[in-house]
Amino acid sequence: MSRAWAVLLAAVLISGVCLAERPPGQQALFDAQDKVKGKTIEEAAQIYREEVIEAFPGTLYAGQALINIGSLHMTAKQWDEAIKLNDQVLKEYGSTYLASQCVRRRFAILNYGLGKPQEALSALEADMETYLGRVPAKDLHWFAAYRYDAHKTLGDPEKALQVLEEAMLTTPQVLDSWEVARRYVKALQAAKRHDEAQCAAKAFYACCKFAQADIKNAADLVVRSLTSAGEVFKANGFVAAQDDPDRDNPLKDVPWPQIDSDEKWQALMQKCKGDAHLQIVALLHFGDYEQALELAVVRLGEARGNDAITASVNDIARCFKAKDLNLTRANQFIEYAKTGEGDNPLREF
Repeated sequence: MSRAWAVLLAAVLISGVCLAERPPGQQALFDAQDKVKGKTIEEAAQIYREEVIEAFPGTLYAGQALINIGSLHMTAKQWDEAIKLNDQVLKEYGSTYLASQCVRRRFAILNYGLGKPQEALSALEADMETYLGRVPAKDLHWFAAYRYDAHKTLGDPEKALQVLEEAMLTTPQVLDSWEVARRYVKALQAAKRHDEAQCAAKAFYACCKFAQADIKNAADLVVRSLTSAGEVFKANGFVAAQDDPDRDNPLKDVPWPQIDSDEKWQALMQKCKGDAHLQIVALLHFGDYEQALELAVVRLGEARGNDAITASVNDIARCFKAKDLNLTRANQFIEYAKTGEGDNPLREF
């Protein structure tokens, strides 16, 4: 990447894009969300109904307003009202992406709210058959996490762990999911499979989103995976290596997770077909950071628009994080991409 290209890229990253005027229904929904703060459920529901549901009937904004009212009932543990509204949204908007929120809420109400894990699991499996086509890919990781929770609550930790192990090979969206990673590592620790827990924590650190909260969660997960096995010295060494990349990093001695057959690997890659980002995540999860970087560089070269360029830069930063198991060169690359100043670590990879 030349300095001129880096400066051009920085202009895109920093300036963003001009936002189009919001559609009236969306603006009404946003305004209503501001107005209901501090209101009672009844007052909030009236605002949503008058300003969004009745003003823009049949729109996705009206459906989201109903979901928002249901959230208020969930917060108040008014489960019957929450279920009633959730069912109404599914009936009226089940052919849209709002179905994904409703499927998740039904499970949450039944499992976490009412303490009915078997009913929650049955409802989730039925809903997934009915509404899977309307579930955005970014939401798929939740369903593995929910199935795990239900089986664990039902007293079957082996089945719960099996759910996540299968998801790792069939649903690539779980590979960089914090909700799945924290459950998976904890389950492996509970099963006294500490070596595998450390592998899983390493893989999540490598491929997690390049965002402060995700990186902190991933680093904490690595520390817990080591200390739970009595490896306090190694945990401290990992933490120290984050600030000083020249120090020995014990995480480098932890092996990467393995797929035990080429057939399974090809099946996972097939699930990622057409999505370069998912392919990068899968490659990083299983330790192939060189191929991941090649793909990430190609993706950056083909990226058009602010969001695509930013996502591609972050994917390259993930590759540095996976290779080095610290953030030094990853941060250097992002800074170079933004400013064009300093060295471009991509040339040394």
